[in-house]
Amino acid sequence: MILDDAGGATPRWADAAANAFDRSVDVTSRLIPVDDVLVTFKSDPGATIPEWGVGGYTHDAHHIYVAMDPFAKHCGEFIVRTLVHEFHHAVRWRSTSLALEELDLRDMLASEGLAVLFEEEVLGTAPFFATPEPATSDVALALRALDDRPCNASEWFYGAGRVPFGFGYALGYRLCRDYSSRRHTSPSALIAAPSGEIINP
Repeated sequence: MILDDAGGATPRWADAAANAFDRSVDVTSRLIPVDDVLVTFKSDPGATIPEWGVGGYTHDAHHIYVAMDPFAKHCGEFIVRTLVHEFHHAVRWRSTSLALEELDLRDMLASEGLAVLFEEEVLGTAPFFATPEPATSDVALALRALDDRPCNASEWFYGAGRVPFGFGYALGYRLCRDYSSRRHTSPSALIAAPSGEIINP
């Protein structure tokens, strides 16, 4: 763990990061291996989910960056939730590259859906942006675009196009949950499952 304390970080900010890191490693490592992963915390309010004051990005199988708003009232739950999600990405990357330029929409839906489903397995609930029921018309658009490469993550996940913010997370979560249910397999056991097996309409 590295703490980049530039940009207005406070002792409370540092304590929240350190405590959440320890908690997230503990709960995640019970189900998947999180060895050899370096987490860097950085003060970067613009890269956070506003409702949380926290945001995460997995650079590769061994490096995770967590953005934090040092002036937000941080809840350790949000930092832990972010890290559980990003740890899943890092471990999945060891069997399937998650480099954005290599992914189509099917790959992105599977990657994000499995990570959200893993959050639910570890923490008991899915994050708020994955819980709305996707509109049927939006699902139809996505199913026609599954093979589009590279995936336009801004459009499908972050509300910069025809679908609302969080749509990709919500659809991926449901598709992965259905696959897990059909296979009678826990989400953590599916971490290396090929996206083509998970999403094959």
